[in-house]
Amino acid sequence: MKTKIIFSVIVIAVLGMGQGCKKPLKCVDCGDDSFFTENYLKNIQSDKIFFIKGVALDTYMYGRNVRIIEDLKGNFSGKSSIFVWGIELGTGIKCFGVRHKVDYINHHDINDTLVMILEEARKRFHGDVEKRGDYTTIACEISVLKLSNDTVTGRIYHSYPYAQTALWTELQKELNNKLNKK
Repeated sequence: MKTKIIFSVIVIAVLGMGQGCKKPLKCVDCGDDSFFTENYLKNIQSDKIFFIKGVALDTYMYGRNVRIIEDLKGNFSGKSSIFVWGIELGTGIKCFGVRHKVDYINHHDINDTLVMILEEARKRFHGDVEKRGDYTTIACEISVLKLSNDTVTGRIYHSYPYAQTALWTELQKELNNKLNKK
């Protein structure tokens, strides 16, 4: 009897592999072209984009809790903290033809202040841990800068992979000026 059950399980597994199981699509290569100011200008006028200043709290997998200090765009739901997903490395699910994220938000220290451009998270495939009610960085776009002593650090202006710095107040003024010229 055990042999029949084992044989049945093997047959079902083999048939399942040949029928309906598809190989994952190739990952979309984001390249090194993204920087924060470009992401801001492309997305900030959308009602579905959120722009916050927040404090990094505990991490879970490739995401973390963030306590909101300021809703910089004024369209947030009034929550005091949110969960934000960053880059998906380490999930076991590499890529299914979906643009992947490029911000390692779990590399920041607890209590770091972050400036973030976010969108609502959603399940993208079976077994995805991201869910409605969470937020996420924008795929293939730099969405996070670290803010310390009124200076932001990260990939701000150009496609260089190196961190740059700018005064936060000056960057805000520049972004608003560029947005008004569009």
